[in-house]
Amino acid sequence: MAKGEVGETLAAWARVALVFVGLGLCYSGVDAARLSWDAPRKPLPAELARLEAGAAPPGRLLRLGPLVEAFRAARVVHLREAGEPTARTRVVRVDVPAVSLEHPYARGERSALGPFRVLVRHWDYERYGQIPTEDRRLGGLEGLVVTETVRWSDDERARLAALWPGADLDSLVVVDANRRPEGVATGLLRATGGALCLFLGLFAGALWTWLRGPAPGEANEEGAESSTA
Repeated sequence: MAKGEVGETLAAWARVALVFVGLGLCYSGVDAARLSWDAPRKPLPAELARLEAGAAPPGRLLRLGPLVEAFRAARVVHLREAGEPTARTRVVRVDVPAVSLEHPYARGERSALGPFRVLVRHWDYERYGQIPTEDRRLGGLEGLVVTETVRWSDDERARLAALWPGADLDSLVVVDANRRPEGVATGLLRATGGALCLFLGLFAGALWTWLRGPAPGEANEEGAESSTA
């Protein structure tokens, strides 16, 4: 492969990478701005029992509690690496149902979790061995409601229906533990950077080709065709 062809190939891959980076930045930036738009400055208290009874969350930023996190019965671990996990396996996040102290599971009336309303997502566990294997009883937990940004695939729905029988995924209140709003300006700035990456990835290559004109070899071929004609 000629030196010029190698350069063109690398440039093409760079443009593809810019497109993917741009899409990711736009997606996360818009979500961050949306989650920050109506978030209060301080967490609002929310009783798990009221949420379990069907009440809507009082705000975007909550302080839940007291509660029991059902790590033993129903945790879902998202891994960074394929295969059977070990204590050193890296973790993306851990999803765990949270129930009030009045919930039958928390009172020890049944071993299976059953229906629940609040799902807490933990992003602070780095290794599989750090994840609790027993339930945690907490006096309170702060977090950001991210329900509308969660999109369940068909495969996830089937897998979670088997793990969480009786749970209605569409009515869950999903909370990112210990997360704070990033701010509308921060989210929009990230989305703007993503849009710039998209522009560069999609149009910079074509613009550069147009500005530089045909390569020397291409020009000679065009000249030879004109002479033959």
